Amino acid sequence: MALNVRLLEGRREKRNSAKIELQIRKLRDLPSVAEVVLTENLSRHGIRVLSTTAWEPGEHLCIRASLGGSEMRARVVYCRHLESEKFALGVELLSSVVKTGC
Repeated sequence: MALNVRLLEGRREKRNSAKIELQIRKLRDLPSVAEVVLTENLSRHGIRVLSTTAWEPGEHLCIRASLGGSEMRARVVYCRHLESEKFALGVELLSSVVKTGC
């Protein structure tokens, strides 16, 4: 069995452990139904957030900083149940900033 070289080397890039409040919502939902989440870590390619919603892997999202600004498209890579009503989401960033909705 061949070993995955990436597993031996670790992540492609370092993670930043900054705690940033974001709003996430399903791609087709209105901005008013966004959930406010907190990042655990982030990189250029993705983020890990804590959510109260169990999201489906492959689900497409719109992400925006809670302070306002433009939205970005993203995709749920994984959703892990942590404890009562808490989930850790691995989210891949798919696009650069979008000015008017996802």
